[in-house]
Amino acid sequence: MKKSILLIYVLFLVSEVFGQWANIRVSDPQNLRGGQGTIEEALLSIEPKGAYLEYGLYLTFSARNLGFTHTDTVEVEMNFSLPNNSIVSDSWLWFEGEIIKGEILDKWIASQIYESIVKRRRDPSILIKERANRYQLKIFPMAGDETRRVKLTYLVPANWTSKNVNSNLPLGIIQASQYKVKTFYLISQLGDEWSNPKINELPEKIFEEKYDSTFGNFWSVKLNQSEISKGNLTFSVDAPFTNGIYLNRFEGSENIYQLAYLPSEAISIEEKYKTAILFDYNASTSDISREVAIANVKTMLLNHFTEQDSFNLIFSNLEIKRISENWLPASQEVINSVFDNLSDDILSNYSSLPSLLANGIEFINHVGTGGEIILVANSTQVGAREVANELIEDLIDTQEENVPINICDFANQNLDWHRIGNRSYSGNEYFYENITKLTKGVLFRVDYNATFTFQLNKLFESLGGQLTTYDLHTTLENGFCYSRFGLNSSTQKVSLNTPIIQIGKYDGSFPFEIEFAGVHNSQAFSESYSVTEENIYNSDSVSSSIWAGNFINNLEVGNYNLTNEDIGEIIDFSIENRVLSMYTAFLCLEPGMDIDTFKFDDGADEWVTSVEDKEEIKTDSIFQAYPNPFNNQTTIQIRLSKEIDMESVSFKIYDILGRVVKTFEQLVAANSREVKFIWNGKNDNNATVSSGHYFFIMNQAGKVKTMKLLLLK
Repeated sequence: MKKSILLIYVLFLVSEVFGQWANIRVSDPQNLRGGQGTIEEALLSIEPKGAYLEYGLYLTFSARNLGFTHTDTVEVEMNFSLPNNSIVSDSWLWFEGEIIKGEILDKWIASQIYESIVKRRRDPSILIKERANRYQLKIFPMAGDETRRVKLTYLVPANWTSKNVNSNLPLGIIQASQYKVKTFYLISQLGDEWSNPKINELPEKIFEEKYDSTFGNFWSVKLNQSEISKGNLTFSVDAPFTNGIYLNRFEGSENIYQLAYLPSEAISIEEKYKTAILFDYNASTSDISREVAIANVKTMLLNHFTEQDSFNLIFSNLEIKRISENWLPASQEVINSVFDNLSDDILSNYSSLPSLLANGIEFINHVGTGGEIILVANSTQVGAREVANELIEDLIDTQEENVPINICDFANQNLDWHRIGNRSYSGNEYFYENITKLTKGVLFRVDYNATFTFQLNKLFESLGGQLTTYDLHTTLENGFCYSRFGLNSSTQKVSLNTPIIQIGKYDGSFPFEIEFAGVHNSQAFSESYSVTEENIYNSDSVSSSIWAGNFINNLEVGNYNLTNEDIGEIIDFSIENRVLSMYTAFLCLEPGMDIDTFKFDDGADEWVTSVEDKEEIKTDSIFQAYPNPFNNQTTIQIRLSKEIDMESVSFKIYDILGRVVKTFEQLVAANSREVKFIWNGKNDNNATVSSGHYFFIMNQAGKVKTMKLLLLK
């Protein structure tokens, strides 16, 4: 059975590039006529911020060749993904040359404001987080023959290695354009500790130092259409370690620190690698080219190996091709020389996987000094159980001593599926899982949640051995650390060459104290370090956004039973720290439009916003709840003006998701102007509701008055 993974995305005009995707649609909201939109201009500003990189993505949208004219009023909608644990911190919209900064609001309210304004043909944009790493941006209006410009500011978790700090460029968004973006500008602003900006896959592209009034001093490079189309591109700067430790701090209302700790340098465990890297390629089973695969391996060798390490390259072809008959020193000069002199036909477009693996094992047997194999492959021919089992047996028999076989499988399209036992395996998955398990290697597979570069990097990190368990404790000599977040995988195992990233708060004065303990190769160890002030870098308020974003992500991710109190906490924290959550939104409104309270359409049973010309029910001095906040009950008192028909007024309490919680019956005489209700925190079914925010809504013929209540238990 064949399964084309990309088919669904092609049908829906989706661009999926190395774990990030987007689709852009431009349409008339009145009749939904439209099609795939175009990005006319794109610019990305990048600034390292420690554990994260801050991205400012500037996009200019158009409805090119969709048949719209100047008299058409259309809406731009972009659905897109960001890497896991990204943090969105701002949204801008350009209006007649003026920048409108987004205001962060409860998503429910913001969405209703946006839809209400669109109906009146006014000028908003809205950015929401639909789930863990999926987002939606809407912009209205745009004349059919004009453009609209936006900026999205977000923080991307940095991939720290022993040598650099990097992150993938958002090419999935750029390539969602109907017409290819001709030029993509990258602007990098670097603090004192950061240096050597580069695109790993394009070493010939040199960042130039520049200055202008908008960005100040910055480094810049321009990518053309062919370079954008190469696939995955990675921005990188040198890792600013000092003896395996990087530490920065931000002093504000609460002090924030960010720590990167590299075990291989900090605990003095010496590891030397001897690695034969095998390449096998099938042109029909991956959207990753041979050139990209080879370039990524070169980058990994430069990032992870030193001149004390050794390597060799072996390529699948009609006859298997070894670069050398002996180990090569993994110095930067040798690595560059070897890869720069590879012939264009060194790697075939067809698989020779069994012969390639046998050749790699024979090489390690021949040199007789130990070593292991990295197989970088996308072939699929040995996935059936009978074929895989026989090949595994033959390969094990050829090993004089155990040769660990580590695999990065980047096959991601046109895969065969095999039902073996109670499970289905795609491509060579069954073979790969078993050969790595039997030889004590590791397997990393590329899919829509993990890019080729990411998985290949994880494989190289694993070569240095693993700490089977560890503990990283931080404190101050005169104080303490608290509210820590570890950004590594939740597993206790970590590679020696994988920096451990921690973000937290502190109170007190430096030096900063680090205690690190664990087990490596069955041997326990414990190390202590002290970092003085002169070795600590100063950060800015983005550190607070990073901590707040991690706090919100931890509340949201994996918790499908959030209470009203939990959601209220997320909303309040999101608004206070200007960090997007699944329950808030960034809303940009044209100048002169002030966001005000909302009114409620009782008949439609949904929110109707009122940004301007808001009508409220008139009251005479009294409209209050006491106590508020409350934990047992609250008394709501209202005195209405004389012209109000008491029998036409309704009184309800809603939760923050817009659901009716409590409906009050009017128990006052018709000639009385005062109303009093006691709410004991129970709903219409007499069940106690959870703590959190609620809205008391008084409605009379479309006129409303609202009051926010806070229930605490």
